[in-house]
Amino acid sequence: MQKIIIAFLLFASSLVCARTTTMTFGKEQTQFVKDLSYFMTLNKTEQNIVTMNAFEKMVKEAKIPATWFEQMSKTCNTMSERNMAALTHYNPYIEAVMAAAKAGVNDGQFASWTGFVSDVIDAQKKGDNGPFLKTMDFSESFFSKGALNSTAAKTWKTDSKDCRFNSDGLRPFVSFTTTNLIGTIKDDSVRINNTSGSYFPLETKWEGKSGRVDWGRAGLDAGKVYCTIRNYEINCNNFGYSADTVTFNYTEYFKTPLTGKLIDKLSSGSDSARITYPRFESYEMGITVKDIAPNVSYVGGFSLYGAKVLGYGNTEVEPKLDFYARGGTKKIMTVRSSSISI
Repeated sequence: MQKIIIAFLLFASSLVCARTTTMTFGKEQTQFVKDLSYFMTLNKTEQNIVTMNAFEKMVKEAKIPATWFEQMSKTCNTMSERNMAALTHYNPYIEAVMAAAKAGVNDGQFASWTGFVSDVIDAQKKGDNGPFLKTMDFSESFFSKGALNSTAAKTWKTDSKDCRFNSDGLRPFVSFTTTNLIGTIKDDSVRINNTSGSYFPLETKWEGKSGRVDWGRAGLDAGKVYCTIRNYEINCNNFGYSADTVTFNYTEYFKTPLTGKLIDKLSSGSDSARITYPRFESYEMGITVKDIAPNVSYVGGFSLYGAKVLGYGNTEVEPKLDFYARGGTKKIMTVRSSSISI
């Protein structure tokens, strides 16, 4: 009986040792690929085999830059120290690397991305690799289609490859000096043109600076109806956003810009005649628009919902229409309402 117990303890000890033994990946290209292939195909998992076949094919065709392998070795060894699994963690990492190579990521960007990934791994709590997986999901999507956040329902993306991966303590981010930010669904899209900002993948949040939003999507002249925005934020899990203190231009109605709030949202099944976004709402409630119709002047707040002009007020001020006799000098009637369709 004692011999059986001792044998069992030795067997259990060997299992523990096997589980805690880490894989070491060589720095040199040939050795690294050999080590990675052994590790990924050891359990003969079909998905790992498919991924490694695709990776080895790209290596053979020299589509993975030679300068990347030492950095990949460092990342893989760090992952090994955390006992990350071949299918769950290494597979999405290799997929992201292949996507980066296919996208033509340069050596400088790959190096900054490697540091970005390393910082994410180092900042994780022991046993929690969720931030790493979220980073890999973002990275593959970003490299393959420029997407910051992509789901079956919607996508937020940029149209610029000029970016830098950064780490700011526990807030890794990707920064863009100049780009266009685009949100899309099946039959609609929103745009913030000529913007700059940073995307924080672990928070799925975009923090933007400056930009221009026009009403071309609503069928108006994009060069005449637009607003410029300053600092703004977008939760990329959402379908829309708002920005405070924007400068609004609509030359048909105003010689000087208005200040107010912008709201924009992806709207399914809308055409330009019925769409109610973007939306602008002025902060000032005493705006005067003379001859908004023949012999009619408007006073109140100004809003534009898609192509529809709406007058509005607040608890203290109601918008009004002043009607004048022919010639426009004698007021004959004033109409007030909480909101007025113009």
